[in-house]
Amino acid sequence: RYSGGNRDSSSTSIQTPLDPELPQMSLLLLKYIFGSPHIIKLAWGFGGPDLKMLRQAGDDFFRPAFESVNGVLDLSEVIGRSLKTQALGRSSEGLASLPSSAPKELLKSLAKKDKLSVNDACQIYFGKPLSKREQLSNWIRRPLNAAQKEYAALDAHCMLSVFESAQLQKDDAWRAQITYGLGHGVAD
Repeated sequence: RYSGGNRDSSSTSIQTPLDPELPQMSLLLLKYIFGSPHIIKLAWGFGGPDLKMLRQAGDDFFRPAFESVNGVLDLSEVIGRSLKTQALGRSSEGLASLPSSAPKELLKSLAKKDKLSVNDACQIYFGKPLSKREQLSNWIRRPLNAAQKEYAALDAHCMLSVFESAQLQKDDAWRAQITYGLGHGVAD
């Protein structure tokens, strides 16, 4: 049995009928996954704000899992760099492959943006936008509704599909863009 605090400071209790050590094992697993440089975590715009939100979402018990995050490949950075490089007429070797079928006007307009969205990437690689209708819905309320679950699954699927479509897996140069040590120096 584990008891901890949540946002409104009332106590919660996680029942673990199968194994009383489940919370501790979960913490160790999360620390291993997020801390390992050998497990590549695909992300989109994963930096200070997302990491801070992860740390604040759980109670004090799970917070150590996010103290040091290694092995993150931020696709927004890789694809954004590719767009800007292509817009300048430079070689984008070692960066994301951009599809020749993508409208040139779209690529030029997206190259001017400071930050790309997953929706932008879907338009580049698949020619269709990703519905973001559920993005701002109430994600704290449980259980999640069917539309939220579908959105979360589709968002994750799109990132994997973009990674494959950008042909990053065919060239090891993308590995140089993986970040290590996220969380060191990120304000809580």
